[in-house]
Amino acid sequence: MLIGTKRNTALINLIITILHDLIKSVIPQNKSFKTKIGGDLKIENRIGEERKNNFGTTMKIINYRNCDDIVVEFQDQYKYKKNTTYANFRRGQVKNPYDKTACGVGCVGEGKYLTKENGRSTKLYSCWIHMLERCYY
Repeated sequence: MLIGTKRNTALINLIITILHDLIKSVIPQNKSFKTKIGGDLKIENRIGEERKNNFGTTMKIINYRNCDDIVVEFQDQYKYKKNTTYANFRRGQVKNPYDKTACGVGCVGEGKYLTKENGRSTKLYSCWIHMLERCYY
């Protein structure tokens, strides 16, 4: 009985290895796959998927490694690229530094200046925000 069990286990492992290699060869790179409980294999290509973030800027997936590692490109004049997760992409929680978030007119952008240090707004950022508030509120 023990010998038959070892043979069955070896056969099952061989079949699993062959199926795994077959699935890897069929599914191109940058595609994800999920199995349903019913046993159907569902293949999704998420590259090129577009959504709007919470500030209304369109973002597009340009690289998909897995659900925790995607690259999105914002479809504005700056074409800023950001690494994020697919869950944040779906919820629209990916921030574009070129969105006009400061008083509705200013954007933080990229560069050496920080908005926060140790969880508090920097003096330079606070000064800039207060200037915008005086001008636009």
